[in-house]
Amino acid sequence: MTEEVETQKPFVIEGVQINPDELSDQGKYFITRLHEIANEKQALLRGVQEKDILDRAFRNSLIQDYQKDQKIQEEEEEEQIKEEENI
Repeated sequence: MTEEVETQKPFVIEGVQINPDELSDQGKYFITRLHEIANEKQALLRGVQEKDILDRAFRNSLIQDYQKDQKIQEEEEEEQIKEEENI
């Protein structure tokens, strides 16, 4: 992992330009951990986004199912009213 850090380009953290080639071993370890943490955060964010999509899909499905049931019930009631009127 340290070899990856040594070939990286300089970057900026909170306004401080950091050249990975000039860091101590501990500094290189910190950079490696920062990259791992950033990757883990991205994975978590993707997971949250997927859960949001699933949540919306299930909510929409529930609403459609409910509305379909209501429409069927309304049609049955209208049919019953028409039958009663014909009697």
